[in-house]
Amino acid sequence: MNSIAAYMMVRLFRGFMRGAVERQLPDALFKVAGPASAPFVVGCGVVGVMWLLLFRTCRRTIFLRI
Repeated sequence: MNSIAAYMMVRLFRGFMRGAVERQLPDALFKVAGPASAPFVVGCGVVGVMWLLLFRTCRRTIFLRI
């Protein structure tokens, strides 16, 4: 995988992605899952979005090099 991109994504875009995932997930999901598991659901969403972005760059053979 593109480890440099993964490291930079976590450091630079974590807050942005967390806000985007929270806006896109319906409130009913948080009510069903319960308030205690809301951070876990959002965290899984953030990891899923980052994984999809890294998977897309890998499939298109886009890599960051130093």
